[in-house]
Order: sequence, then C-alpha cells, then structure tokens
Amino acid sequence: MATLRLADWKAAESLREAAALSRGTPYEGAIGQALRAHENDPAGAEASFDHFAWLRLAGEAFRLPRTEHAARELVLSLVREHDTDAVRRAVVFGGAAPEIAMHAAVLFPRAALAGGAVPGPEQLIAQRQRRRKACHAAFLGPVFRLAPLAYLLLREEEVRSVTAFAESCGSPAPAEALERTLAASSLSG
Repeated sequence: MATLRLADWKAAESLREAAALSRGTPYEGAIGQALRAHENDPAGAEASFDHFAWLRLAGEAFRLPRTEHAARELVLSLVREHDTDAVRRAVVFGGAAPEIAMHAAVLFPRAALAGGAVPGPEQLIAQRQRRRKACHAAFLGPVFRLAPLAYLLLREEEVRSVTAFAESCGSPAPAEALERTLAASSLSG
C-alpha cells in the first residue's frame, strides 16, 4: 500500500508542491488531475480528492469475490449514501443544476435526475435504514468475516447520532434533519 507522508504534505505550500510529492504513487493521477482543474480552488481540489476516494472504494468493492456479496453490498451502500447526499447538497445548498451535481456521484443513476428531480431526505433516510439492517444481518453469519465491518459502520452511526444530539442542544434543530442523522443509528428506535 502506497502512502504519502503527512509531514511532507503539511509542509507543501501549494497544490503544485503537493502534486510533486505524489509522483510515483497510486495517487499521482488523481492529484495531477486536481491540480490541472483546481490549482487555485482549494474547495474544488478537496471535492476532487473526495470523489477519487469514493471511486476507489467502489472499485475495491466490485473487485471482491462473489462469496463476499454481503461485504460488497455494505460498502456500496456507503457509496450510494454518499452519492445521494452529495448530489442533494450540490443542488439544494450549492445551487448546482442536477446535471452538474451528478459529477459528484460515483454510482448514482443518471436517470434518477430525469426532469430535474432531486433526491429528498427520505431517500437518504431509507438508505441508512437499509444499511443498518444489513449491518445487523451481518452478525447472523460467520462472525469474523463481516461482523467487524458491520460493527464499525454501526459505531460510526452512533458517533454521528451523539454528535447530532450535542449540536442540536439549545437550538431548534428541525426534526427532519435530526431524523436524517439518526436514521441508521440504534438511537432511532
């Protein structure tokens, strides 16, 4: 597994310097692409790196053997959640056209945005609830195959839930936002 030294990256004063540090690593292409497209746009470069990471995750999931169907589906469920959230945020909060927002997605079906339809919070809630059920089902099989991954995904949801509660204390958090945050958590009931 190739790595980039964090100390080197912290010392880089520009994306161009950071790109030079990535030469010869598996990240060279993605960082070079981000440099060409977003050299003076840190937010754009970050979005490019994020997209690269989600593409790699989906690619690795598709490379899993057929016997690891449940693991593949758990990983792809995370990618689908990311896609739904990224497309929705780009349209609703960023003002992007749905056709442009699609570029933030990895697996999101292009037909889903036909006629300008934007994924609603109910889609994200349903995806998170399906993932929660899949995580619980993972504990029914051979424990040391998939259960550790499922456990980590469930713990991540607990952290998200506790954080949402903490952040909503003292402020009138919309019920919809809290429901969306707690959807895959054991705290949701």
